[in-house]
Amino acid sequence: MVTRAQLYKLAPGARKDIVDAIVANWQYAVDAGLTTPKRIWPFFANICAECGGMTILEENMNYSAERMMQVWPERFPTWKSAAPYVGHPQALANRVYGGRMGNAPAPSNDGWVYRGGGLLQATGKEEYEAVGYADKPDVLRKNPVAAFKSAVDLWKRNNLNKYADASQFTKIRQIINGGNNGMEVMRHFLAIAKTIWKSSSDVTQAVAIYQDDNLEQIMELQQKLYALGYTEVGRDDGEDGPYTRAAVLAFRDDNGLPPGGIDDALLDAVDNAKPRVTARTATPPTNQQIRLAVPEVLSAFYNRIVSGALAVFAFFGTLFNAITNNFSDAEQKVAPFQAYLSSVPGWAWCSLIMIVSLVIYMLSQRGEASGVKAYKTGERR
Repeated sequence: MVTRAQLYKLAPGARKDIVDAIVANWQYAVDAGLTTPKRIWPFFANICAECGGMTILEENMNYSAERMMQVWPERFPTWKSAAPYVGHPQALANRVYGGRMGNAPAPSNDGWVYRGGGLLQATGKEEYEAVGYADKPDVLRKNPVAAFKSAVDLWKRNNLNKYADASQFTKIRQIINGGNNGMEVMRHFLAIAKTIWKSSSDVTQAVAIYQDDNLEQIMELQQKLYALGYTEVGRDDGEDGPYTRAAVLAFRDDNGLPPGGIDDALLDAVDNAKPRVTARTATPPTNQQIRLAVPEVLSAFYNRIVSGALAVFAFFGTLFNAITNNFSDAEQKVAPFQAYLSSVPGWAWCSLIMIVSLVIYMLSQRGEASGVKAYKTGERR
C-alpha cells in the first residue's frame, strides 16, 4: 500500500486531508490496477502537476494575460484579447470551456460549473458525468475522498496503465491535460516518485515511519495512546523518543501487530482500538509486592514507619515533660538533663517534633497510596 511517509516525501507541503484520503482509500486504486511502481510514478506525478503538490482540489481560474496566452494560444493570441478576462475567473472558464467537452456554449455557465475538479482535475461535463459528479460538481472540488476516487476513475477510463507499463509518460500527460501544459512539473515529480517507489515491495508494504519534521502527527498519536491507557508514552512532545517507542511496541503487541514503528497499520489500529486493560494480573498485587517492584513506594513506606516512630516518641516525650514539671521530686532527679535544654520549654520541642513527624507520616502515606494506585492502573510501570 501507499503510505503517508511516501506521499509526504513526494510532496512535503501536501494537505493532510488529501494524504489521509489517499492512504485510507488506496485499495480503490489497487482495484484499478495501480499495483506497480511504473504505474504509480505517473499517477502521482500527474496528480502533483494538476493539484500543486496535492494542495488544491479545484482549478484556479485566476490567470494573468501572459499565462492565458501560453495555455490557450488559439483563444488568446494577443495580450489585448486576454486582458478583459484578468480577474474574472468565471467569465474566463465559460470562455475557454464553454461549448466543448460536453458543456453547453455561452451564455450557459457550464464552463464555470464544470471547471477542473478532483486530483486529476476532471474538466467538462463529460468527465464529470464519467466520474459520477455531474449533478454535484462542488463535491468533487471539496471532498478529498471524492477527488481521489475520481482521479482513479479517470485513470482507469483512459486505460493509462497500458501507457505506464510501456513507459509512455509523456503520452499519459497529454491524455490527462489535453496538451503539454505542466509537462516539466510532471517530470519533476516523476523523478522524485522513482526514488520513492523503487520496487513492488515499496507499494505493497506499509512502512510509514514518521520523520522528525512531522511533529503534529506524532503528537496526535501520543495523545491517542495516552488516552487508550499507554501512559508510558510520556508527554505529547512530538518526538519519536524511547518512551513513545515503548508505548508503540506495547500497543502493537497488545493488538496483534508485528514489531515495528509508526506505520499505517498502527495508526489505523489506534483509531479503532478499545482502552487498554491495565490490570497486571487477574489477582491484583498486594501492597508488599508493589513495594518491592516500585522503589518510591518502598521509600515512602519506610518514611512512614520512621515518622510514625518519631511521632510516638514525641508524644511520650511531651507526656513525660508534663509529668516532670508537675512533680517536684521527679524534676530534681532529671535536673541534669534539663540543663541541656534551651530557654524553649521542652514540651514545645516535643510538640514540634510530633507535628513534623505527623506531616511526614501523612505525606508518606499519601505518596505510597498514589504509587500503589499508579502501579495497579499501569500509569507507573
